[in-house]
Amino acid sequence: NSVRHFLLIGFLGMFIGSIVFFYMGISRKVNTVSHVLVFFIAAVASISYYAMWAGLGVEYKTTDTTPRVIFWARYLDWIV
Repeated sequence: NSVRHFLLIGFLGMFIGSIVFFYMGISRKVNTVSHVLVFFIAAVASISYYAMWAGLGVEYKTTDTTPRVIFWARYLDWIV
């Protein structure tokens, strides 16, 4: 499935980004709230993309004539 490839790319991008922000936060002499906040945002987003890639944050709706896939982990990420 081609959607899973994009979800894996999203996971890897957010995971690498969260590692970069974590390193930027611990390497500075003065700890700022912005680096910690951006790290947690990227970490939660990477976890939600991993859940969607693994099939945990996905709902398959087949009651209509057109089958649909709902990625509810993305919406949960937006709320958090």
